[in-house]
Amino acid sequence: MIIKVSMLFVEWCRICELPGTNDAACAHYILQLHQNGLLKGEHISDRFFHLLMEISFSHCLSSEAIITGPLQSHQQVHSMSFFAIDIFSNLVFSILKYSPVDQGFSKFNLISKILAVTVRFIQKDAEEKKTSFNPRPYFRFFINWLSELGSPDPVFDGANFQVLITFANAFHALQPLKIPAFRLA
Repeated sequence: MIIKVSMLFVEWCRICELPGTNDAACAHYILQLHQNGLLKGEHISDRFFHLLMEISFSHCLSSEAIITGPLQSHQQVHSMSFFAIDIFSNLVFSILKYSPVDQGFSKFNLISKILAVTVRFIQKDAEEKKTSFNPRPYFRFFINWLSELGSPDPVFDGANFQVLITFANAFHALQPLKIPAFRLA
């Protein structure tokens, strides 16, 4: 399944990079995801989002480079490419925006599911990496989401309070008292 998800992510990157990408192209892509069954069923959609996170976060972390400051040799800046994180955030928001609301599908349930998968992914990553855990890609992901959800194009039609509570619960699960490495440095 990882190969299929990787190919779908590359296809989404191409769609996003096209000049003048419109809503119709995004909506068509999201419809394809639904038709392929990747957004249906608890296990399949969880695995789909987990693999997307794995791909985008590992790309971001592998792009990290240490750049020595020009004035002082001991001054170092860590830079990384957030391209894959931004594209993944955009994909998640587009799924929420363009997914059909029929057949028992709820956008609120989907965002709750994606946040739950995200929290588990971060908890596992922090546990495995301990002191080498880098929270910056995750912060970028959450900033992108909160920025998109606060835009004038409402996705949740008045359910913003429920969405904010869902984010609050996610941040509570990730607080530095529980995951010390998940903090602003």
